[in-house]
Amino acid sequence: MFNAKPVENKRPVTEIESNSGSARAADDPWAYVSLLPCVLSAEIGAPHFTVGDLLDLDVGSVINSHYPTASPVALWVNGVKLCRAEFDVLGNRLGIRITEPY
Repeated sequence: MFNAKPVENKRPVTEIESNSGSARAADDPWAYVSLLPCVLSAEIGAPHFTVGDLLDLDVGSVINSHYPTASPVALWVNGVKLCRAEFDVLGNRLGIRITEPY
């Protein structure tokens, strides 16, 4: 399921540089965890979707979910259901707004 690659550390780590540029102390246990990558996915229900429908998919196919655009979707992190969310438009990008935790 995961394509984990071993990390080679050539020198001892004493502090971690975050994406914002601020350094965190190595004794902060969240300093290491907060930089780990994770897989975020949203589950869109498509009732009555069959294997035949799957086999018919092609570039440009549109799948009708039969749900209104503001319907909640499940948001998953590394295969664990995290919360309910809804899709939102942010300028010209698609976003996900968290609506309630599980």
